[in-house]
Amino acid sequence: MFLLLFAYYLLKPVREALILTESSAEVRSYALAAQALLLMAIIPVYTAVLRRIFPHYHLVPWITVFLAANLLAFMGAGAAGYEIGVPFFIWLGIFSVLIVAQFWAFAADLFSVEAGERLFVLIAVGASVGAWGGAVASKPLFNLLGLYGTMGVAVALLLVTVPFTPLARARVPATARPAPEATAPHPEEISGVLGGFRVVLSDRYLRNIALFMLLLNCINSTGEYLLSRTVELHADALLAAGTITDAGRWIGGFYGDFYAWVNGVGIAIQLFLVARIFRYLGVGGATRVLPAIAMIGY
Repeated sequence: MFLLLFAYYLLKPVREALILTESSAEVRSYALAAQALLLMAIIPVYTAVLRRIFPHYHLVPWITVFLAANLLAFMGAGAAGYEIGVPFFIWLGIFSVLIVAQFWAFAADLFSVEAGERLFVLIAVGASVGAWGGAVASKPLFNLLGLYGTMGVAVALLLVTVPFTPLARARVPATARPAPEATAPHPEEISGVLGGFRVVLSDRYLRNIALFMLLLNCINSTGEYLLSRTVELHADALLAAGTITDAGRWIGGFYGDFYAWVNGVGIAIQLFLVARIFRYLGVGGATRVLPAIAMIGY
């Protein structure tokens, strides 16, 4: 998980640099909408394939190699002079969902609930530190290798994770493995390509979570548009003044620093504030923190 999030946060600043130099902040917002629509089609198909290949870990190396090959194709197209900003933006959003969903499906196949609960904190630490490390490393990598060279480093990190799949399976002790009935698929519960949607819509609790995520993404998307538009205008002004010669590299560096701060502050909040917020405010109170911060920010 550390390596996956490290690679992803190397690619996020590349994504912003490409789409803001080749298109605009407005096009970026439309690309987010296209990404959401494609995910609604891809995820059910991916889930249907996953149910046919069981245990799920047989699929993990192949999907990882396939995504790394996609990234190599983007590198080649970009180096050849093609504009890849919009398709790469959409692809990276799909990548982030698939790679994380695949990881958790793999983990659920390997561990019992009890073992998973004990390991969750370690996995979360790996994810948080990987996200922060990738963001910190992105700016010097841009300066050293350029945008496409940074994408090459992400390809290498993805391929490094492939041998970990059989290694992880071999290292899990029998006492930590789930019972066979716990891992067996239940087609009668979630059947068909749209089965997951039916499950969410049929359960009030899951519907509320879906609504919460919808509102959360509305807030995030609005904030991201405001930020990307500001960055775009500032880069244009710096370019016109002759302060910088490469807007893409400057935008990538800015977003690398930005994500490093966001993830670093996020780790600090997880360590020192989250437990106290839940203890004193409860889950309901915790859900009010984001709207309060968003209102103050706007």
